[in-house]
Amino acid sequence: MSEEQCFAVLGAMSKLELSMVGKVPLEDARAALSGLQSTVPESVWPRINDLVAVAEAAQGREPGDPAHPMATGQFQQASTSYREALAPYCPGFHLDY
Repeated sequence: MSEEQCFAVLGAMSKLELSMVGKVPLEDARAALSGLQSTVPESVWPRINDLVAVAEAAQGREPGDPAHPMATGQFQQASTSYREALAPYCPGFHLDY
């Protein structure tokens, strides 16, 4: 993937993460991701879809709620899997945080 494509994916995923804390509507994040369908390698999509499912589970929950995916570890696990899947395609982006 080109550097520009990597930035686009990271931007869309940031919107998805912000939707988990109520800062961006989930539908906006989904729209940003759907616009990247032809850009993102097929092998990365299952991990992105996992993170979308986590974002859906976060809807209606406050970040401080013990059942919120960011509190349960669900978000961290899905985020790590997504970054590991994307890393080979965006090697200069240090996605191993």
